[in-house]
Amino acid sequence: MAEIMEREALPIPEAYSENATGAETTFPLALGRALPLDDLYPITAQEFSRFFAIIGDTGSGKTTLITSIYHLFLDGKSPAPFLFAGSETLWALEERAFYLRVASYRSDASMERTQRGIEENVLHLRLKNQDTKRMLNLLFSDLQGEDFDSVIADVDAAKETFSALFAAARHIVVLLDGAKLLGSTSRFATIQRAAHLLHTLLDAGLLNERSRVFLTVSKYDIILEQNDPKLAARIERIPGIITSQLPDLENRLEFFHLAAMPAVATEEVPVGYNVSALLNALLETPQQPIIQYETPPMRSQCNLWKGRII
Repeated sequence: MAEIMEREALPIPEAYSENATGAETTFPLALGRALPLDDLYPITAQEFSRFFAIIGDTGSGKTTLITSIYHLFLDGKSPAPFLFAGSETLWALEERAFYLRVASYRSDASMERTQRGIEENVLHLRLKNQDTKRMLNLLFSDLQGEDFDSVIADVDAAKETFSALFAAARHIVVLLDGAKLLGSTSRFATIQRAAHLLHTLLDAGLLNERSRVFLTVSKYDIILEQNDPKLAARIERIPGIITSQLPDLENRLEFFHLAAMPAVATEEVPVGYNVSALLNALLETPQQPIIQYETPPMRSQCNLWKGRII
């Protein structure tokens, strides 16, 4: 079986080596890259974990959202009682965060587009609950918008592409690009594309009947800048439009406004606007495990990582 975690052997200086022969000694060091689904077993086998599927159009802010959650912990603004306790994808998180920082020397904050077709598509955060002293791993999918566009209205393609991803998902976050909600034509197209994608996932049996869907308008600062009460009212009607087409989601759809990285941060809309509120909703403790599996006969323990998802 292929190595579960890609590792790189680095030499230990001779002065620190216990090798009496003087031969070079090595030790494994995790590279910190984003992980494929098959490499989650070392994480989920040891500690409880939650997996969140983040979906939306290209440029809607999926990677920015994940990076902003990471920044909550770096800035000491993490929701109580959780503390940052490490990451197996630290290099990948830092690489993505670079594009949001002043150190990038950009005139405006921007995010490098997620590459399509790469195998590594899961980002990881490890948290410690100060009250229970228990560790909790958060796992986020980081896929490009075109990956979802390609399966709309194609149930078989959705099953083939996303069965493993959504089988593990504790909750689903659907991002609607706020910039595309300003005009009536683009707003209609954006809402319908999200509805059609959710419809496809439901028809494919990929949305667990107990998992929640967090419908989230990103870049909400752009909408507030318009100072248009009629536009704001139309935005608030979006959940009703979705549930009128997908009544199965009526009792498990929640609506959020988000401005993870506003173009101009203000007191009303600071950097990370509503990110903490969304994270709190994702972290709510379930009364019972959301996903229950019948364990099939296996020759290896490596497919049991899903059993630790709560």
